[in-house]
Amino acid sequence: MHSVDFYLPYLFTYRQPECDGMPNTNNKIEGTFTDLKKNLHNHSGMSRENRNRFISGFFLVLGEI
Repeated sequence: MHSVDFYLPYLFTYRQPECDGMPNTNNKIEGTFTDLKKNLHNHSGMSRENRNRFISGFFLVLGEI
């Protein structure tokens, strides 16, 4: 009950006028992370440094779309 009381002001923020255009679900971000995980799984032999570069490049490409 404490969590509901604490987070109640933040629930349904997408309905406020200043948040026009905000999606009411997080499906898009979940799909993005699913794609990232699939790509990382396909390239499982990368070193930690290359994995970091791969993840950075993945989000750079998404930012340009």
